[in-house]
Amino acid sequence: MAQPTQGNTIHNVPAPPCATLVALYHPTIQIPIFRAYKPLIFGKSTFQPFHIDETQSLEDKHFSLLVCLDEIERLTFRIRDLSKQGTFVNGLHASNTKEVRYGGFITFGTTPLKGSPALVLQLRKQSPAPQICNEFRIGKIIGEGGFSVVKLAHRHCTDTKFAVKVIRRCNLPGFSDDPTQREIDIIRAVKHPNIVSIIDIFQDICRHYVVMELAPLGSAEDLLKERMHVDQSLVRETARNICPALQCLHRMNYVHRDIKPANLLLFSLDPPLIKLSDFGLARKLAGGPLFQSIVGTRSYMAPELISYQQYDARVDIWSLGRTLFSLLFGIDENLNKLPLLPCDLAKQVLMGMLEKDPEVRWSLEEVLQSQWLEEEEEEEEENEEEEE
Repeated sequence: MAQPTQGNTIHNVPAPPCATLVALYHPTIQIPIFRAYKPLIFGKSTFQPFHIDETQSLEDKHFSLLVCLDEIERLTFRIRDLSKQGTFVNGLHASNTKEVRYGGFITFGTTPLKGSPALVLQLRKQSPAPQICNEFRIGKIIGEGGFSVVKLAHRHCTDTKFAVKVIRRCNLPGFSDDPTQREIDIIRAVKHPNIVSIIDIFQDICRHYVVMELAPLGSAEDLLKERMHVDQSLVRETARNICPALQCLHRMNYVHRDIKPANLLLFSLDPPLIKLSDFGLARKLAGGPLFQSIVGTRSYMAPELISYQQYDARVDIWSLGRTLFSLLFGIDENLNKLPLLPCDLAKQVLMGMLEKDPEVRWSLEEVLQSQWLEEEEEEEEENEEEEE
């Protein structure tokens, strides 16, 4: 099998039904329920093919059923009566939305016990997207976010390890601006050796499955938890790796808006290879400053973003400066410690990146051309000459 490359076609995988409506006294009535983004409407026409007399009293639009995921990603089923005759869930009138669980009874009529035989919800266990399972063996969780989990995956044919980001698709009816698709589009458009690559993409009606490069050493945040702070030489290399990635992003008019240690992935420490990840909050500049929405991780947000001012790509420079500071001093340390930095060259760069006024703030080019970053390059060249 050929190795997938960045930019593959998204695999739309038909999802199995997540439940079935079964008529208690008429087993021929079995209606599969699929996940949808808007309520499913049930009425007389739904049951006409079964030729059951008891269903003739149903109205054209008798009740709606919404299938969604709750805050812990558990499937829930919500019934709402749309009729004059009445819809009951376990004997309770569903005039307002009622949750019905697997095995719950839905009856119709003017009283809970009057009308057609009850319909019973039964669950058919939802399986993951079958096509991804044909190509990858999905393993343990290696990371978690608000709307996603990252799992370890092995390709069947080579046993190569990858990371699979499993992202819940939006529950809101009529939601068209899919943030996951936007993230995928950005990573595909902005190709750089220090930006994490997408290997393949799968999706079904409930979730996206984004197969990405696996960072064997985790994130810079993981490194901080292990060491409390990072050597200045590695912090310098972090700036050397991430600044060009951000330059590439900004040249294409994208703003990341969530630069922080957790989004810097470590692929190697010798030589250092660090990549920028998680473009879920990234946006494209449309010829001017971005809107005033506050997004990101608060302790890494630029001052103009927090204060509801219009902002542009320079917020990423402040966030990267704050990230480099966290690597040097520790993740929870206050910026007041910056003057204590013993290296004047490092202090100069970080103070330039953390300038409150974006008009005065250092550019990425200034950071890359700073004496702090050039200093170690000169030392490395001298060491190589000595070894020769």
